[in-house]
Amino acid sequence: MLKVLAIQFDRAHLAQLEAVLGPQGCIVLSRPDCASAAQLLGEERMHAIFLDLRSPDQREFEMIRRARRSFLQAVAPVVIVTGREDAEVMRLAFQAGANFTLAKPVTAERLRNLMAVLRGCMVKAQVWHARLPFHTPVKVVRGPQSFQTPSINLSENGMLVDGSGPVGVGDRIGIEFALPSSKLPIKAQARVIRRDEQDHIGLHFFELKPDHQQTLRRFLSDRLGA
Repeated sequence: MLKVLAIQFDRAHLAQLEAVLGPQGCIVLSRPDCASAAQLLGEERMHAIFLDLRSPDQREFEMIRRARRSFLQAVAPVVIVTGREDAEVMRLAFQAGANFTLAKPVTAERLRNLMAVLRGCMVKAQVWHARLPFHTPVKVVRGPQSFQTPSINLSENGMLVDGSGPVGVGDRIGIEFALPSSKLPIKAQARVIRRDEQDHIGLHFFELKPDHQQTLRRFLSDRLGA
């Protein structure tokens, strides 16, 4: 199920959004203002965010920027809904991190046309966060030291591995592992972001070559059925 957040929508436009997106496997959540939306965005992952720019101000643009900087919403597409034709407002919205615009009135036809493009971005956001149980030897390099440890699961942005080895939270390491679908190993720079009660280590990829990223994305999409 794809989660969509509608912010500052009136009842008519919200009903239209639910009518079009519901049959496409989406659940629509709504919040009446940026403050309550920001709280939810800090707690739950969204696959798309729709923001009605009723009277654009810095609070709305700051909310978009905060969403973009957060781990949970980093790749969720942001749609600006507006009845204005103000180039400066649009420039500020896109500068803050918006991806699409939807002109008012919000009609079923306009939503269907947008979803033809938007759905691919939403699935990408879903795959980016999804974790696939995946067990393979992972080579870890930290300075002059290197060791091998088994993986637990894998996502597009990181992986969980067994906690054996001389690394701690905050360390930057190099990793290398193989995928069944690829002849060449995946290599990445990663940061240790957590260690859980079972002594598993959470890694976040912060440097991954584009071709390796595409290989990883295809592998996860195939396995997750996205």
